[in-house]
Amino acid sequence: MPAKVACHGNLNRHCLSLKAGSEPMRHIRDSVVVLRCASFRVQPKGHERIVSLGRRNVVARIYGELESVTAVDGDAFNTDGNYRRVSYNPASVAKGQGETPHPERPFFYTVDDGKPIRSADTVYLVTHSTIPTRTSTSAYIAT
Repeated sequence: MPAKVACHGNLNRHCLSLKAGSEPMRHIRDSVVVLRCASFRVQPKGHERIVSLGRRNVVARIYGELESVTAVDGDAFNTDGNYRRVSYNPASVAKGQGETPHPERPFFYTVDDGKPIRSADTVYLVTHSTIPTRTSTSAYIAT
């Protein structure tokens, strides 16, 4: 049976942080993490704090069943039209990080059209030093 996990982009370590039950937090780099039966959750009060104070905290996570973790050398999903990028970005932490902040969106959304996303059958979390976000991580769903 696949392990249930919670994932978030780590702003300080510039990687993907993954927590499975009582196991220690894993910090993953240069990999694709595949989750099945995924849900995207943002803590409403946490979002409000970020917007009002202008400081980022971990208030958004993707939960799901861990299918695999595979090493990669870059982000092939970014240029593949079969996938859509998903984001949550309430506040800009540093200019030039490749992300546009959206404080009006207290939810995860598809980047191409800004529509909320709450769940997906499969999520691909890619982490690599070439990804131009503060966490060096991007999330994708199939089109």
